[in-house]
Amino acid sequence: MSTTALAVLGIAVALMASLFAAWQAQLVRQQLRHAERIAKAQFHQSLTQSTAEMHRIFLDRPELRPLFYENKIASDGTEHQRALAMAGFIVDLAEGCIAAEPALTDLYGDWDDHMHFLYSRSPAIREFWKDFGHLYPEGVRRALTGRSARPKAWPPHMVSSASDETGADMKSAERS
Repeated sequence: MSTTALAVLGIAVALMASLFAAWQAQLVRQQLRHAERIAKAQFHQSLTQSTAEMHRIFLDRPELRPLFYENKIASDGTEHQRALAMAGFIVDLAEGCIAAEPALTDLYGDWDDHMHFLYSRSPAIREFWKDFGHLYPEGVRRALTGRSARPKAWPPHMVSSASDETGADMKSAERS
């Protein structure tokens, strides 16, 4: 075999190896994108499970729900302690939602409205925040006490006359 034939064969083999490497790189990129989608879905599912747990607690203890949705104050010391524990759970849930924002950018600000809704209607959350808010990242403060990153309108039956356009009752919430 001549040197020219060997050179052509070498170039052909190198070209095939390059094409094979490019194909493998494309497969790796696809696998990485798929793994990212799965990780995001699992992260979102974890937040959804935490929210479902909050609702399960309200189902198991319906007397607590007005303390978070209707601006009611606990009637006794035991109920007050339960409300503060639930407030801590909700603020921790808000922190999880805020922590998720960099990973789930398409959901940025979606939880702000709900968390602010709860904050504005719950003396227990406001008390918990007053005592422990300094321990949380600034993003949690934004979600609870500030304007939503992406405000959405609340249904009319959820909005009181002293509410802003997002349905957040500003009179009852301390804006810190």
